Amino acid sequence: MGAQFFLTDCYQNLTAASCARITRDAATGQVLSVDTTRSNQASLETEGVDIQVEWSVPIGPGQLTINELYSIIDSYQFNGVEFAGSTSAVIGGTRPDYKSVLSVTYNVGDWTLFGRYTYVPSMYAAGVCAAYAWCDDSPDASYVDLSARWNITDSFSLTANVDNIFDDYPPQTAEGTFSQANTDPQVYRVLGRTFAISGRYRF
Repeated sequence: MGAQFFLTDCYQNLTAASCARITRDAATGQVLSVDTTRSNQASLETEGVDIQVEWSVPIGPGQLTINELYSIIDSYQFNGVEFAGSTSAVIGGTRPDYKSVLSVTYNVGDWTLFGRYTYVPSMYAAGVCAAYAWCDDSPDASYVDLSARWNITDSFSLTANVDNIFDDYPPQTAEGTFSQANTDPQVYRVLGRTFAISGRYRF
């Protein structure tokens, strides 16, 4: 935090810790310096568990692999306030009670086919609940991604991706800010359906 924060916090809020950072001239009272070194101003405590299960079996001419990653947040407390199951329109502001990512891969010959289904449940808007007597729930979100890789030679491969194939748009929170499209771009897809083709050469 900068010097202005501590000056404002001292003169307007009379916070003793901020006032102690200010050095004044003994004769005039003029501010000579402000201590802006780092200090522990907050606490963050979280508890949860990740469960991952994978199953692989030969089917037809290829190998089918199914992988499920299920993440659970039991608690997410910032300065003693519980935020698990809440969302806000900032990067990293989404803290779902759980999240599921299901992946399916099929390898056959020189081809690898891949599909992924991601699900994020409905959450309450943390800022609205704190400021008002009601909570506005954001809708759940799910995304399907598909890709195919062709190993043309031992050294060269081509990969095609289609992410968010159903073109689902991100849920918006009631207290959102325009700079983040009223959502959390770290969790939700803000670009809609996207396509990509890439090549890889090993030498």
